[in-house]
Amino acid sequence: MHLIREVSVGGVFSDPAWPHYSNLPVVHPLVVEGYDAAVQSNNVVHQILGAREPSVTFRPAGLRTGKLTLHFTDTREAMRAEQVHIYGQVLSLQIDADEWSLPESINMFYVVDGTIARTRSGTRSWIVTVDFQEVRGPLMNRIW
Repeated sequence: MHLIREVSVGGVFSDPAWPHYSNLPVVHPLVVEGYDAAVQSNNVVHQILGAREPSVTFRPAGLRTGKLTLHFTDTREAMRAEQVHIYGQVLSLQIDADEWSLPESINMFYVVDGTIARTRSGTRSWIVTVDFQEVRGPLMNRIW
């Protein structure tokens, strides 16, 4: 189990050069309950007639896609999380965890790519699920 001290989901910052990165409210779920991600290969495999081996065009893999599941014990915070994702901006997931669990590897900039759902879980908690597509952050684009 990961000890998570802080989880933030929200807008990045306001910069005219990066209009899709804004200062949206930051929401703080109790825990990231689920994180399922995959990376799609962009290699192109050509089957050659009469040849045993294919010809391969190598291309870098894409960024992560998947589903993020956030757990909230506060109804207003869950509603705010839903609204932040509906707004249509680049978002940031930042996790501050203890040094042994290392879930910082899931920190990312992302956009919604699919469904946003808010469901009741028990009598005092809410689950917000978001289909995401990772994107390069503004600082990452300047470095790469």
